[in-house]
Formats: sequence, structure tokens, C-alpha cells
Amino acid sequence: MLIPLLGEPEELLHSDEGDLRAADLLPDGRVAFCRGDEVMLLDGNEALLGRIDGPRCRDLAITPTAVFVSDFREWSMVRFALDGSGKSWDAPMDRNPYRLAVNAERAVLGDWSGQLRSVHPATGELQWGLHLAEGPLMATALSPDGRLVATAGWEMQLWLVDAATGEVLGQDRNHSSPVEWVAWTGDGRGVLTASQDELVLRDLDRDQDLKRAHELLSELALAPERPRTPDELGALARALALHGLWEHAAELLDRGGALPLVEQARIRWLAGEFEAAAELFTRAGPDDPYLRLCARAAAAEG
Repeated sequence: MLIPLLGEPEELLHSDEGDLRAADLLPDGRVAFCRGDEVMLLDGNEALLGRIDGPRCRDLAITPTAVFVSDFREWSMVRFALDGSGKSWDAPMDRNPYRLAVNAERAVLGDWSGQLRSVHPATGELQWGLHLAEGPLMATALSPDGRLVATAGWEMQLWLVDAATGEVLGQDRNHSSPVEWVAWTGDGRGVLTASQDELVLRDLDRDQDLKRAHELLSELALAPERPRTPDELGALARALALHGLWEHAAELLDRGGALPLVEQARIRWLAGEFEAAAELFTRAGPDDPYLRLCARAAAAEG
């Protein structure tokens, strides 16, 4: 199924021949998927790219040149070329692998034994590997800029790893059950993790933002009557919003505080100014499905 943020779901494929276990799509509409032991490309018609050794495709990712498959049964990551030339390489894992992450520079995969590996996407050559956990690493995601890897799993922890070197940069434990999904926000500064009953969002800039907010609000307390520029008022509005003082933040926007439209919209929404929030979301991205969805949600609350 193709499920847009706005509009009705669209069925792309129905199979009576084998289980459909994983799929991914390119911006041009081409879809790769696993059906049983088959790795397929859907581009108007179905084309067989190759086969894995058993019907246990755990995950799949497509790039403009290849499809990468996490072969759960045969303990490997496999690359199939989109030009139909078949299997390019097969990179072994220590145990059953889970979800993979791929970009132009690397393909990263965690496995049942707690190993995380990065290989070159064109050759399958090992770039680095490290043993992070005693239990499975079930979720892996590359940041939008490709500099960081987020991975998590059975031990309920999240690790942040330097994608170039494999160095562990940080970790935390904010779940009470195994983590099965990891994703990055579009700006690369937030990491989401999900278990069966919890969703956690981490703001990687939060400590720095809180320090800056404290400095701004302290200065405001010392000199409340000092004239401030629109940028200064906007920075104060952001600092107040960070502490949940939405109405006060909105008052500073009324006084000319300058912030990006989406940030203004969020402040207005949480301050209870639903109509204003809807209008700002619409102005910020009239052709953006997510912002259009936000505008509808804000208008509905009003």
C-alpha cells in the first residue's frame, strides 16, 4: 500500500504467490519489494532482480542503482543491481540481521548478536564493525546528512555512532521494552525510537537550546524595558516556548518577533490560536503535504 499524508491509500501490489515482507520506493515511483525469496522491481511491470536463499527478507532499501536486502535466514546483507545484472555481493553477518540503512557512502546493518557493520554500497567491503550489545540490534537509521547512525534493539538502548569511523558518540535508555524502530527528523537534529508501547523523541540540540534560553531570559529579567530588535524578540519567543510558555511567546510574536513561519505556527497552535496557526502553516508550505495536514488539524481544533 502507498499511504499518503493526505488522500486515500493506494494498493500497489497484491500477492497470492508469496509473502510480501518489505518494500521501498524511489522518488520517481519505482518500488522494490521482497516476495517470498524473490527480490522484485515494480516499474509499471514487475521485474525479477534476483533471489535470496530463503523466504526471510527482513528489510529492504532501494537506491537509484541498487536494492539492498537484509537476509534474515542466511545471515547476510545482499545487493542486487537495478540494471538486471543480478546479485552484486553478499556481505555476511554473525547472526540473523534486522533493518538496514543505506546511502551513497555506506550500507549499515545490525544483527541478532549485537554487531553493527558498515560496508561500501558498491563493493560490500567492510568499512567498520563494532559489538554494541549482547542482544539483537533491531533498528538502524542514517541521519539525513549521513554523518550519524542511530541504532537500538533488545537492550532498550539507543546508540549514536559516527558513520565514518564507527565511534560511539552517545547512548541513552528511555524505553522499558525492546526498541524496534528508529528514525530521524528531517532536519537531522531529532531521533525517534519506538517500542511496542512507547514512542520517544530526542532533541539533540536541547541542552544547548536550554542553556541559550536561560541566558536570554536572564537578560530579559535584568533589562525588561530595553528595546529589542525583531530577531531578539523572536529568540525570546523561542526561549519561552521551550519552557512551555506558549501564550507569552505568542505575545512576543505580536510585538514583531521574527521566527520562521512553521515555528510561529507551532507557537500559535499551542497558545490556542488555531486559526492563526492554520493560516501560518498554509503560508509556510502550500504544496507540502505534511504542512497542509498540520493546517487542517489546527483549523479543526478551532
